[in-house]
Amino acid sequence: MGRRAEIVGDPIDWREAQDRKDSFRVDLLTYDPLVLATGGLVDPVTMLLTLEERDERIDQAVNDYMKGFPWYSA
Repeated sequence: MGRRAEIVGDPIDWREAQDRKDSFRVDLLTYDPLVLATGGLVDPVTMLLTLEERDERIDQAVNDYMKGFPWYSA
């Protein structure tokens, strides 16, 4: 059974709200993240997929992490 959320209030562009302390961003996923979660925490793959800004340090960390999966090839 899926969960349903209701959006209350006027939507805003999250890029304009990044510096506001009273705002947050919600990502809607096309899969159930609980399948991969452990201990009630988001799994690293889901977290990495939500990154908007990436640089070579993040890409290297992602690559290092993914090497732990037998199906991954860089």
